[in-house]
Amino acid sequence: MNKNKISSIAIVTILTLSIMLAAIPMASAIDVPDLTETHGPVGTKITVSGTTGAASTFGLVGVYWDSLATKIAEGYAEGDGSYEIKYVVIPEDVAGIHDIIVKDEDSTPPSQTAKNSL
Repeated sequence: MNKNKISSIAIVTILTLSIMLAAIPMASAIDVPDLTETHGPVGTKITVSGTTGAASTFGLVGVYWDSLATKIAEGYAEGDGSYEIKYVVIPEDVAGIHDIIVKDEDSTPPSQTAKNSL
C-alpha cells in the first residue's frame, strides 16, 4: 500500500473512533460539597450539600471524616443528583484542619469522591 492510502485509512479510522467515543455518556464526577460551617468545636452540627452530577441520581451519599475509614453520616440524592445531608455532627478529634469527604456510594469503580476542608 502506498503512504497516501495508509494515511487516508488512518484519518478515517480516527474520525470514526472520535465520533463513537463522543456518543458514549461519561459519568460526571461528584462536585465539591458545600458546608454550612467552615469551623467549629466538636459536636457542631453542619449541613453538607452538593450534587453527584450524573453519577447516581437517587443514590446513597456517604459523608466521611478525614478518610473513607470514618463515616459520619449518609443520605440519598434527589432525582437531579442534588443532596442535602443535615445534622452532620463533627466528631471528636485533634484541633486543626480536617476534610469532609463525600462519596457517591452507588457509583461503579472508581468510586466518585470529593472533599472540602473544615
